[in-house]
Amino acid sequence: MIEHYNEFRDYLQKACGILLGDNKQYLVSSRVGRIMTDKNIANLSELVKQMQRGLSSSPLRQSVIDAMTTNETLWFRDSHPYNILK
Repeated sequence: MIEHYNEFRDYLQKACGILLGDNKQYLVSSRVGRIMTDKNIANLSELVKQMQRGLSSSPLRQSVIDAMTTNETLWFRDSHPYNILK
């Protein structure tokens, strides 16, 4: 399992610059697990192989990157420190 995670982590860093720590398997599992189930992909190594086969703009690759990206919905959500600085 760890070798599959490391392969996925390396791919993700090269593909879009997302850096994952050594202990983020749970995060990957929770974010891409449904994609893998829907596409009948057995493990992260197979996921990487399928993404590498496709074009850089493939729907699978984009879905995985979107799933692994944390999107900020509000800049400066915690306004208290900024109000103190004012």
